[in-house]
Amino acid sequence: MGVGQTVTSSKISVCDFENFTLTISHTQRIYFFIDNSIDNGVTWTPGNIFYGTPGMYEVTLEVTNDCGVSDVATQTFEVFEKPVITNTDLTQEICSNQSTSLINLTSNIANTTYSWSAAASPGITGFIENGDSNLIPSQTLINSQNTSGVVTYTVIPSNNGCVGVAVEFVITVNSTA
Repeated sequence: MGVGQTVTSSKISVCDFENFTLTISHTQRIYFFIDNSIDNGVTWTPGNIFYGTPGMYEVTLEVTNDCGVSDVATQTFEVFEKPVITNTDLTQEICSNQSTSLINLTSNIANTTYSWSAAASPGITGFIENGDSNLIPSQTLINSQNTSGVVTYTVIPSNNGCVGVAVEFVITVNSTA
């Protein structure tokens, strides 16, 4: 006679350094978890589980009833790595009515996708406001002010549903007035 239990996760895949919740259910009233904790209910949530290293993981639950009969349930899940933008040249400086250099976005993980948006100082025109490619194109920027201004591109990397930390690329546009 089996004891009967299930192990479920709030997510089957998670990102590194991301918490998720594991719920364990069983038909008997007592069971043991990996950390040897005991629960007398039929559903138990041991709290957040945290994995900081990408890879495949398996959580196993063994339930033993009063007669010593055991049953085992497992849940397999994958922890994905969060992408990190690896560009090192994060600034450019041009004069008004000159072209910027193409920015080819790179990451520590192949097939990373990017979304980016721009914010500019007053008087700066000619910039592309947003995009979702690994390239921020070359563009001719115009500064109609008497002082330098900037265009700041905020770039967010994403891979396997994991969103990395945003990085800013700053282009200074000097006035020619």
